[in-house]
Amino acid sequence: MNISIQPPEHNRTPALITWLLSTARFTTGQTTRLLFLVCTLVPCASHAQRVNISFTRNGQFIESLLTSRVFTGSGQSLRLNDDGSGCQFLKLSEPSVTTEPGQVVIRTNAQARAGRSVGDRCLLILDWKGRVEFTQQPSVSEDGKSMLLRTTSWRVLRSDNSTDALSTTIGGWLEQFLPADMRQTRVDFAEPISQLANLLEQILIPESQENMLALLNSLAVDGVAVDTEGAHVTLGLEAPPALPTPLQPEPLLSDSELDLLLQKLASVDAFFTYTIKALSRDREAIDPDAMFELLTDLR
Repeated sequence: MNISIQPPEHNRTPALITWLLSTARFTTGQTTRLLFLVCTLVPCASHAQRVNISFTRNGQFIESLLTSRVFTGSGQSLRLNDDGSGCQFLKLSEPSVTTEPGQVVIRTNAQARAGRSVGDRCLLILDWKGRVEFTQQPSVSEDGKSMLLRTTSWRVLRSDNSTDALSTTIGGWLEQFLPADMRQTRVDFAEPISQLANLLEQILIPESQENMLALLNSLAVDGVAVDTEGAHVTLGLEAPPALPTPLQPEPLLSDSELDLLLQKLASVDAFFTYTIKALSRDREAIDPDAMFELLTDLR
């Protein structure tokens, strides 16, 4: 299910929330988890708990990253070992990305020439066209803010996808000239994670400033898994433990404290109201009556 939300100009949802809802693929159950995510962050247990939500990036998303960062030449191309004569180069073009269990596979059209210029002609020892296949393995960056796709192997292919005997020659060029963004493709979540932290800071009422800082600092990518549906990214944070129940009744809130509480509750209510209304527009994927019932329960 693909969910797309366009927030109104006067009430923009921070980028991560819009990004999650517009580009991730959620089941109805996962969408409900997203709505309850903020609520579950409020301390409710005697020990810290890790709160997680997963979303999926498909092959087309990875493909768009490669075309914007690596295959920037004419016709979505990349030229390696190009001496400018037209007689020696390796051209990779039109990348196609698929996901398989445990790995990402990138296939490109390829053209290779090896030789030297003689007058206005080329004296060639290699003049080849085919395809090149790259295999990438997923992992999480050390800072927990990115998904890394590291190229671990490549193959030179014939038209029938069998391995071509030219692998040694072209493989040497790839080993020497392959750009860094193809050796390791980084999908950076640092900015949207920061924006989510800002949202949580606005709508949560922490037990203490120390707990709030611990919660916000724990926001990170917990894991990445790849299968035929895409790359599944798990985002998590540490919900701090609740403070012990006070033995004495708490004093009544002052007028200023009550106003602050009402402002916080209004922000939470506005967030859920807007999100549920937006989700309910997709009547084929989500039952509007169920969303209305969820909204009334939250209130």
